[in-house]
Amino acid sequence: MRFPVETLTLLMLTGAMEAQAPDTLWTETFGGSLEEHCYDCVLTSDGGFAMVGFTSSAGAGEDDVWLVRTDSSGNMLWQQTYGGTSDDRGYSLAQTSDGGFILGGWTFSFGAGMADIWLIKTDGNGNLEWDREFGTTSGFERCYPVIQTSDGSYVIAGETDNNGTTYSDIWLLKTDGDGDILWDSTFGGARDDFGLDVIEMDSGDYAVAGWTCYVNGTCDLKLFTTDQNGVLVDESLIGGAGTDQCRALTQLPDGDLMVVGETNSTASGLFDAWLVRADQECNLVWENTYGSDGQDDFGNDICILSDGNVAVCGLTKPSGGINEDLWLFLTDTAGSQQWHTTFGGSGSETGEAIVETDDGGVAVAGCTGSFGAGSTDFWLLRTEGFQSVGQQQASSGCLQVLSAAPNPFTCSCRVTVGCAEAVDAEVFSIDGRLVRELQSAPVAPGTWEIRWDGTALGGDPVPPGVYILRMVTDGGAASVKLYRMLM
Repeated sequence: MRFPVETLTLLMLTGAMEAQAPDTLWTETFGGSLEEHCYDCVLTSDGGFAMVGFTSSAGAGEDDVWLVRTDSSGNMLWQQTYGGTSDDRGYSLAQTSDGGFILGGWTFSFGAGMADIWLIKTDGNGNLEWDREFGTTSGFERCYPVIQTSDGSYVIAGETDNNGTTYSDIWLLKTDGDGDILWDSTFGGARDDFGLDVIEMDSGDYAVAGWTCYVNGTCDLKLFTTDQNGVLVDESLIGGAGTDQCRALTQLPDGDLMVVGETNSTASGLFDAWLVRADQECNLVWENTYGSDGQDDFGNDICILSDGNVAVCGLTKPSGGINEDLWLFLTDTAGSQQWHTTFGGSGSETGEAIVETDDGGVAVAGCTGSFGAGSTDFWLLRTEGFQSVGQQQASSGCLQVLSAAPNPFTCSCRVTVGCAEAVDAEVFSIDGRLVRELQSAPVAPGTWEIRWDGTALGGDPVPPGVYILRMVTDGGAASVKLYRMLM
């Protein structure tokens, strides 16, 4: 279900930043009468989205793995559940080279022990092709990330306590394209170690980020690389006197590694979101924290945008408070924050995964306790493009916005664009509802004009406010804010 942004507590946090946070184009919730939790989201090859997590509203047992597929506007195309009579959860996914999906998580319903890593392969419609469980009869194993590698295999990072102690080690596995193990390696110390993310680097080796714990209860970021056979190459422990944990890892265009997580190794002792940049040998280049006074702030996922900037999603909440808001912020590659904003209602909202969209904005997937059908639902939120030039938004491909005038307007507004072909245009309200479909008219070679008279599909005038004109061609897309005023 789509919810108007007006009903959200949409707060732009104060800060000395010149750039402006983007508006949302739409939000959608997915779920039943009980609990759903989304952990990961990917942009699909057709511009839509796929999300994975768990549902307790449907399926065969307590919690089942839930895969949800939408189009580019957040409309559900299909959904599938996977599981047995016990607790089964999906934690990560990737779209595979054949157009299907690979899901990673854990299962209490199947396998050899208490909880086993569960690897699920589906076709492009979510139909099960095969699944594999990895674990031991007495151990507790869980998968966090799964990726498809350049050779068509799969690499999983997670945890196992099958080490003769009561503590967990990082477990790294590689399977072939059919899910059969090629090799596995464990990495750990005297206490708990967790592997939260893995990537294939440009070199073909693997980088893993997680954390390691100490007897005093604190943790440090654990960042290491292996060769293509899972043999350790480089390793670093990064942190301060408190707890420093990782949630996601990516590689920058220059080859450096960037990690997002949270740290309370600060003067206040509260948690701040934490960005760490390291070279390919895992040596620290810089680190920076982000947060507000009196708040606990967490970074859950990271996305390197096509312009080189860094987008982070997570959550923020008052210290000692219960309700959380989804938190979104942007930095440059040096870690300087450009803007930050929150989205939420009377309940709790979190941002778990972030992907860049084709118009230079992002989609954030997470959970909402304020909106939807149950106690918590999947929540998918899409923003407009980030790069603003005055009131105009970034263009892509062959499509360029030349002017929008008058803007603000009372009776009508003309938007002029440069493009070699006719432009399809739609007007959306700020909450993502379609208001009007428009046609472009040629005014000169390579130049088109779109005129909107401030009316909706049925011809009635729209109320004053902010509207988004979205323009699309085969070669690009652009959007512009239009401000309608009272006559």
